[in-house]
Amino acid sequence: MHAAIRSSTVTAEARLSDRPPAQTPADVLVVALTSPGPSVLPGSGLPADVVAAVEATAARVGATGAVDETVRLPAPDGVAADTVLTVGLGSRDPDDPETLRRAAGAATRALSG
Repeated sequence: MHAAIRSSTVTAEARLSDRPPAQTPADVLVVALTSPGPSVLPGSGLPADVVAAVEATAARVGATGAVDETVRLPAPDGVAADTVLTVGLGSRDPDDPETLRRAAGAATRALSG
């Protein structure tokens, strides 16, 4: 799961893209983490080196991938977005629409203020 978000002081715009997540220009790249970990959700579409960098940085700042946990990180090399927002899924089923709805809500709340 990923979303590229470009925002300004007045509006925020979210778009789905068919570009690889790391190559999508945006203010924020939202990346799902699972626990135990933190581990980037398999199938994220991110290159292995970007996954490793996000996981390492998330772990360094104390992220666990717990449900609804959000952590803003600097974008690693190879990511076109300015920053990365990790959203925890815990050990919930990532294919469950409720899990994704909760993660999207947590990301929206974290980015809205």
